[in-house]
Formats: sequence, structure tokens, C-alpha cells
Amino acid sequence: MVDSLIDRISDESGKPRDEIVERIEDKMTEMSGLVSEEGAAHLIAREEGVELAEAAEKELKAENVVPGMRRVDIRAKVVNITDTNTFTNSDGEEGKVRNLVLGDETGTVRMSLWNEQVDVAEKVDVGDCIEIQGAYSREDNRGNAELRIGNETQMEMLDDDVIGDVKQSQRSSGDYEHVNIGEVSDENMNYEVRGTVMEIYADNPFYKACPECNKKVEEEDGSHSCNEHGDIEVQHNMILSAIVDDGYGNIRTVFFRDEAKRLLDAEDVTFDGDADLVKERAADVKGRDVSVKGRSRYNDFFNSIELIGNQVSFIDETDLLTEKLEDVKHA
Repeated sequence: MVDSLIDRISDESGKPRDEIVERIEDKMTEMSGLVSEEGAAHLIAREEGVELAEAAEKELKAENVVPGMRRVDIRAKVVNITDTNTFTNSDGEEGKVRNLVLGDETGTVRMSLWNEQVDVAEKVDVGDCIEIQGAYSREDNRGNAELRIGNETQMEMLDDDVIGDVKQSQRSSGDYEHVNIGEVSDENMNYEVRGTVMEIYADNPFYKACPECNKKVEEEDGSHSCNEHGDIEVQHNMILSAIVDDGYGNIRTVFFRDEAKRLLDAEDVTFDGDADLVKERAADVKGRDVSVKGRSRYNDFFNSIELIGNQVSFIDETDLLTEKLEDVKHA
């Protein structure tokens, strides 16, 4: 089968057969083994303008991807690329997972990349348009479809104008939709929630960062160096996660730097890496009511949606109780 494809590509492109074979092998290496030899042949054919098969009559759109599909062929734009999360499975082995959020004019769908597949995310940027053939879908823990890729999956970069504007809901465009915490279900959306701080995790509240660019740095041979600014005197940036509960649900929310200090009601306090002082302030804040505006994301380690807190402020307990009573009254 592959030999006949190679012959056809060579005949119609005028390129030597050996060159086509070498390019197919290079393509398989480039895609980290995620395409078969036949799939790589199809990609080379497209590069040469050789049509090996007729295009499908109807393209699958993001909104039509449902759990349990054995084959998914889709063209979409990369909307978001998450960081790589590492974990230890039940066998004690380390694993990795990373997500791409893909979208078109009908909506978005998440594609999960596991272990060696995470390298695929290094080959694309937000805004790139790609074509995926031979993926499949599964149901995630929230009942939504998520794409997976296998050994026969083919991926190809497309022109940037192939996919137009991606359909986003209002709360993903910059506005924050005020919802009960139990209604926070989608990722990459802007939500506002109000509730009680049930817990603040302050065991390791700082990370070492460059004072110029705020990027995390590691210690090496007793000193710290930033890739952009060279040797530096580190600053201790704060990062805190908290559990906020409103009676309808609870959600893990992560706060960085200034917002972390606002969560502790300590904007004027200089912590300078003092973890004990952070714990003291955290204990004082537990039980207080807050309003949080943040961006939702999927946390693979906890297998749940969480918020990245962009704005946090304290609210009067009476106001929060009145709001809850109004919700009950109109339920």
C-alpha cells in the first residue's frame, strides 16, 4: 500500500523515489512517531500538491465531537496550550499530561496529550491552525468529550486563515459571569464567584523568581541565574491555593503575587520569604467571605476545574447571606 503511494507521489511530483522515501522517514521522526508510514506519505503528498484521496464531503466541527467516537477528523485553531503536569501513577511510575484547547466557529474541544505525546504541544503555538485525522474521543470526568491521539493519528499545519474566529461564550471574552460555584464547569472561561475561604494551603507559599521578569529560577552551585537577565538576587514571589465554598459547591483557586497578598489581607506587609508569617495571616483569613474573579482551567493532577484568581476582595458576611437567600427565593 505504502509503496504504491510513494510511486504515485514520485510520478506526479517529478521527485526521485528515494527522496520521497527519505522525506517520509523524516516526517515520522518529526512527528515523534505519532503518524504511521502511510500517514507520513499523505503529508508529503500534500506538501507536493499531490491529491491521494478526495476530501471528505463534510468536515466535523468542534461542537459535534461527542464521547465515544472511534475516528475524529477535524480542522481547528489552537486556542490554549496548558503547562505540562507530572504525576505518579498507581504503579509508582511517573507520567506527564498536557492539553491543547482547539476551536472553530462552532465552539471548542480539549485534546489531552499523555506522556511522550506532550512533545506535540512544542510543535504548535496558540493561533496555529491544524488538521487532525484519525483521533478518537473519550468522556472526561465532567461528561464532556475530549480528544485523544493514537499511533495512526495524523496532524498537519494549515494556513493561519483556514479557521476564522473561534466561538467563545461571553464569559471567555473578558467579562466575568457571576455564578454559583457549582455552575463552574467549563475551562478557559471568566467567572466571578463569592463564598467562604475554607482553607489556605501555605506550607510552601513562595517560589524564587527573577526581580526583573518574575520568571521562576532554580538554584545552581549556590547562585541563581535568569535566562534573560543573567545572575540575579532572587525575590520570593508568593503563590497560594485556597478552597472557596458558597454552599452550592467548592473550588480550588490559585493566587499569585499581589493577589495572594490580597487574599491574606496583607497588601502592605513585606513577607520576604517568611513562610511562618504567611501561615499566621492565612489562619486569620480562614472563615472570611470573599469575591473572586478568575479564569478557569483544568488541573490534570486534581482531575478538576480550578480558578486562577485575577481579582480577590473581602465582602460583608451579611451581603453574602442576603445573596444566598435571594438565590433560594428565586430557585
